[in-house]
Amino acid sequence: MEKILRLFMSSLCVVAVLAGESAIAQQSFSQTSVQIGSVTRRTGGAVSKIKLNKPSVLQGMIVEVTGASLKLYEVRLNLDNGQSIAIEEFSKGEQTSAGQVLESTNLADKGLVASIEVKGESMGGNANVNLSVVSDQADLRMAVESTNLVNPPVQQPPVVEPPEQVTPAPPAPQPVPQRPVVRPPAPVEQQEEEIVPPRIPPRGQQRPRPQGPVVITPPAQNNGGQCSMNVCVGQVVYAGTTMSVQQAQVSRIERQGTYTLRMLGSNQISAGWTRAEIAVTTGCSGAFCIGNTAYSVTQSVSEQVQIVAIFQNGSFVLRFLSSNRLSGGWTSAEIAATRGCSAGVCVGDTAYRVTQQDSRQVQVVGVQSNGSFVLRFLDTNGLGSGWSRAEVAVTKGCGRTLCVGNTAYQSSGRGYRPVQVVAIQQNGAYVLRFLDSNGIGGNWLDSDLVRGR
Repeated sequence: MEKILRLFMSSLCVVAVLAGESAIAQQSFSQTSVQIGSVTRRTGGAVSKIKLNKPSVLQGMIVEVTGASLKLYEVRLNLDNGQSIAIEEFSKGEQTSAGQVLESTNLADKGLVASIEVKGESMGGNANVNLSVVSDQADLRMAVESTNLVNPPVQQPPVVEPPEQVTPAPPAPQPVPQRPVVRPPAPVEQQEEEIVPPRIPPRGQQRPRPQGPVVITPPAQNNGGQCSMNVCVGQVVYAGTTMSVQQAQVSRIERQGTYTLRMLGSNQISAGWTRAEIAVTTGCSGAFCIGNTAYSVTQSVSEQVQIVAIFQNGSFVLRFLSSNRLSGGWTSAEIAATRGCSAGVCVGDTAYRVTQQDSRQVQVVGVQSNGSFVLRFLDTNGLGSGWSRAEVAVTKGCGRTLCVGNTAYQSSGRGYRPVQVVAIQQNGAYVLRFLDSNGIGGNWLDSDLVRGR
């Protein structure tokens, strides 16, 4: 409570308290893009420089390759203070397929960026690079200031044969001086560059990584060398509690190891913050890293979120994408990953949620740490979390006698009704579509069905 009161005083704003919750200042972001065309096929690549219309703090960067595959050697941020920082995600020298999109982690702690340099090499055909940045500057613009990425014509040097001896003419009384005869340059055949088709990795689903120790990446710069517990002077962080979180910049490290912060929303100075109250904008905790999207999963209510910071204890600061509000103190058990699989069911799969009451078509949008799922109900577009594998039927595979797509007759009850198998439950039971009414029902067994001719 003491920290919450101090946070309110530092903002010098009148805050209405309703139902014990604090109103949280919202911050909007915008995306700016630029394209680099006709990337060179020269071995080793070349550098293109992109100029920003004003030095800005970047929240993140997206690189999309189009036209042909590209070997991306390096992307660097040139800061306003003269420093140059390589972005790790884009500086591995790896080959990127056409249509592939790469995303950076949060870049807010890097400082004010004045320009961006991209070094790449086309691996066949005409490759282009679409580069987008996210910032809080609505009027941010970018332009390609200079580039070596366009492939220049290769000039072949002339070939000069060695001089030949000329015999002096017999009638001359004096020997004729030897003159070198220079042959015209022989045409040089330009060897065609062998284009190796890119190796496209097989598509697949990645299972969520097991929970592990928290790994916090130290900041790339320390602005004068003043750092304490991986937090440095000048670094952009998030400060607060589970009830109220604000973006701030570290102004000073105090003698007792606490921090003085400048609140970016109000530009006010506040002292006495401990390391446990500060969340950094780099690194990972368990299966989640800065910049990842996820779903909140408390009390069966789910909202899409983005991870923007990590506290010292491994909990997260989340930005709720529907409202842009911030909330701190979320654990890995309270969020679901937007990629991966559990018990043969993967994010992106279309399935059926089956209970004793009804069966509804859904799409799997998240996998929780306990193996249960976040589902989007396709009839209402609503979200629900905490659904177990036993409650999800997959739209592929076979039961004991029937497979998805097979037709049969439902024989229990009165008469026979034509049906089609649309999904298989974990226990081998079937989800059926009744062809005479188009109704859907689950939990049907092989003993309830008769194969048609």
